[in-house]
Amino acid sequence: MNSTYRRLSCLALLAGLTVVALFDSAPLAVSASTTPTPEYSRWVEPYHGKAIAGYFGNNKSVPLKLIVTAIEHDEPNTDKSEFIERKISYGSQISIDGRIGSFYISSMGHKGGGFPKLAAADFAHFNQLLKKVPDDGGVLPPPNRRLVFQISDGKQFRVRVYDRADAPEAVWEILRLFSGIRSFVPQFAPTAKWTAHGNKDGALAVSHDGKQIISAAWYEPLKFWNPQTQHSIKQLDAGKEFGVQRIVISPNGSLIALEEGSDVHLVEIATGKILRKFIGPTVGPVTYSLTHPQFTRDGKFLLLQIGDQLLRIYEVATGKRLDSLPELPANAVAFSPSPDGRFALYETKQKTVLLWDKAKKSDLMRLDEKARINQVAFSPDGSLIAVATSHPGPGGYWSIQKLRVWNIQTGALLHELKPFEQSTCEAIEGVLWSRDGNYVLAATKSNSFFTSRGISVWNVASGRHRGEFTGPITDVNGLALLNDGKLVAGCNDGVIRIWDFPAALQKITEFERSLPSFSANSLK
Repeated sequence: MNSTYRRLSCLALLAGLTVVALFDSAPLAVSASTTPTPEYSRWVEPYHGKAIAGYFGNNKSVPLKLIVTAIEHDEPNTDKSEFIERKISYGSQISIDGRIGSFYISSMGHKGGGFPKLAAADFAHFNQLLKKVPDDGGVLPPPNRRLVFQISDGKQFRVRVYDRADAPEAVWEILRLFSGIRSFVPQFAPTAKWTAHGNKDGALAVSHDGKQIISAAWYEPLKFWNPQTQHSIKQLDAGKEFGVQRIVISPNGSLIALEEGSDVHLVEIATGKILRKFIGPTVGPVTYSLTHPQFTRDGKFLLLQIGDQLLRIYEVATGKRLDSLPELPANAVAFSPSPDGRFALYETKQKTVLLWDKAKKSDLMRLDEKARINQVAFSPDGSLIAVATSHPGPGGYWSIQKLRVWNIQTGALLHELKPFEQSTCEAIEGVLWSRDGNYVLAATKSNSFFTSRGISVWNVASGRHRGEFTGPITDVNGLALLNDGKLVAGCNDGVIRIWDFPAALQKITEFERSLPSFSANSLK
């Protein structure tokens, strides 16, 4: 058995379910590539072969079109006390008839399986993409980031090694079809954290000057925190009556709107007094919730969402309900104005997402159909808008989550932002922009097997995922930047976490500049 055969067999010993083998047919032509470096040639040699095949749960050998292998923890081990090899290899393979297998190999053993079949349309798309897989440049990526493509079409055998931090878009298009392999991004742990509440659902907001954190949890008082000392400086009993799910501060900083259960309470910060209670209406056996409280820019009115019904409008000073406001489109069920008040994104009862021009009192453009607005954030200069939306998935549930960036002036879709360049995203929470407008942040649940969240960072110009703030173990209920630029998040485990965002951003930009594909246009 030659070394190539041993290597390929090892890569797919899927608990006895699948074995990759070499055909004894005439050698295939090996595609030409950019003149490789010696290091590249030595490293990639075990992956070269004649033809590849596998056993998909039966005794019949089936030719493969592609094996994709990601390798992690393959950096040189300088810790002599470690007796167990940390290196792991994992990935997917796809046969000539569209069947998929997966594998995971470590020092502890091998496992794998799968064998679903790609849909006909996806398999046709895969075959077209595979023809366009680009050259890898003949340069070996850094350890912990290597991604190997072994491609066979019956006439030609190709091996490509890509950098998971910088793989071409065509590579990610292929991986999104059948493999959960994720991109490599720098990760950053919290620099401070403390328990603010019990392990309960809650909410978090930051004062307009960025100097105070306000947190809440179900049936607990509102707490005001000094982020420098992590000490509570004030508490208000408002919020103890029900479970607070959202905190919104008025433009002048004197009032807080609390979304509690199905109601919204208006609270005076100085005294803690509840000034108004807006009660969710009951129609027959159904009680409708009032959600997403929002003050108008002048602070005179409070807007509340109520399911698929038109927005409810209340006068803050009197609590009087109004039928309409001049700056609002007549059919809005959700409304998000730009910081300067010139534009707004809104959703209609028909689930159409539109951009509204306040001065002209007319729609500028239609951005989406059959979509619900979840989160909206305008860029600091007001030229771009990041929008998190829900879309109908299997069974009609609004389970598909998207985060996209649009140009307000042209209506052009710039990018769909994908966590780890994969399509899996079960939740998007707390969308916001970096102060220089170069990056978008959002808390995402990007792995269907785990409950934890990460706070992702994307480069707006390139659309690439470029960093991940780790630590939250459950839903993020508030995300904001403090006055010193640090990032703060509240989580439903009752813990407030802070990350040094300026320091992380510097490392992210240095990381981006180290990538071969980086250009000056990658940062605005």
